[in-house]
Amino acid sequence: MGISLGIFNCKIDSKQNEFKTPIQLTLGGFPRNTQFTFRLINKDYHQGFSLWEIEQERKVDEVILVAFNNEGKTEYKRISEYIIPETLKAYYLPDEILLIEGSTIKRRYSYKLIKGNFGNSISISEPVVNITELIKHVENVEKARIQRQSTSADKILLIGGSVAEDIIFDQLLEEGGQLKSVRISFLYGDTLHRLNISENGSLYLIGNYESVNIQLEVIKVFYEDYLKLNKLINY
Repeated sequence: MGISLGIFNCKIDSKQNEFKTPIQLTLGGFPRNTQFTFRLINKDYHQGFSLWEIEQERKVDEVILVAFNNEGKTEYKRISEYIIPETLKAYYLPDEILLIEGSTIKRRYSYKLIKGNFGNSISISEPVVNITELIKHVENVEKARIQRQSTSADKILLIGGSVAEDIIFDQLLEEGGQLKSVRISFLYGDTLHRLNISENGSLYLIGNYESVNIQLEVIKVFYEDYLKLNKLINY
């Protein structure tokens, strides 16, 4: 199991405990033109992170029958899409990153990285992670997803013990292939950690973690010692 998460760089007014984002704001993985409500839950949550809840409405595209009462008679109406409210957790490291939790059902350790300014003028922007350079600084690359320039549907997945050392890997990049996501391993203390990360900041920890606090510690080290230190993340 893993945890999926998003990285965003933010500034949140320390006096604000709740605020709404502009409805025009669009974040990858969320519906367009969605208004997000941020609510502070714990200012001193863990190792500099504060804990927030994010409320938003999610559009579901599926055909369902809705039952309703019409003058004592049960009638049914077929609808093809509907809106459901959704609450996500987010972890904010002041002036650094905002980690928005992903699906807690399918991916227990999934996040999204984002950059933003939550002061008087609210703005949020997604990152671009330089994965091609990142793999030069980690212990190993176990999986890589490469997209050829010829067509967006022409995607190649390489899996192995050390993908980056495979001659096919180098050949695909030399032919103009774009590295879209990788599964890597890196050291934190004496422990080797594994995660998936994409070029747009989606991050998924692999393994069993006892608590969110441990996950945050691992992600913070990865962000500071690999992405930030080596200038591999831009907004």
